[in-house]
Amino acid sequence: MSRTDGGTQTPTPATPRRATGRRSRVAPRLAVTLLSLLLAAVVCWNPNTGGLSPYPHYAVALATYPLLFRTVLGVDLRVRERLLVTTALVLHPLAVLYGVYRAVWWFDLLTHFLSAVVVAAIGLTVLLAVERDRAWTLTSRMLSVSTVVVVLVAGVGWEIYEFYEVRFLVTGFDDTLGDLLFDLLGGLFVVRYGRDYLDPVSADVAGHWRRLRAASPV
Repeated sequence: MSRTDGGTQTPTPATPRRATGRRSRVAPRLAVTLLSLLLAAVVCWNPNTGGLSPYPHYAVALATYPLLFRTVLGVDLRVRERLLVTTALVLHPLAVLYGVYRAVWWFDLLTHFLSAVVVAAIGLTVLLAVERDRAWTLTSRMLSVSTVVVVLVAGVGWEIYEFYEVRFLVTGFDDTLGDLLFDLLGGLFVVRYGRDYLDPVSADVAGHWRRLRAASPV
């Protein structure tokens, strides 16, 4: 799908990106899956108390997110995409459990940036898929603003979660502003550099939704 400088767009056929070359990647995909399961086990253990950590929900997310992507979006994540999602999921619980936030001042900002990239990529992909599926016309500005809004709403929700998570070291209003700034930077990064990469993915998602509707008896 091509867009002119004025923000209008001309629909172009998008070839689903996952049609070829998948069998040769079985070993790397298996390795990433095993890594995710290992990290899921790690975040369940609290090295400070010798018992169960307060992050079993992260373990569930690490173990099940590929299935969720396939079921809801029809997307079979590539190896590099799995690595990105796995990293974004595991950084926070590991940083809390092993004191990384206190030892490395910028680690919290890195966590927010990577998480925002994942959220923005999902949000932009869904918006592009809805555009294809419903034959809507969304300008580049509408897509960009909507994606950034999704990221900031998720960022504010996370800050509320941090406020009530007593195990997390909250350093005050300046920390919150820094977190939201890097959330914004992550969203802008995807808007600026990720659209061409995500456009074929949105074709996969829209096709998946159409197949689900066609198979539905209603």
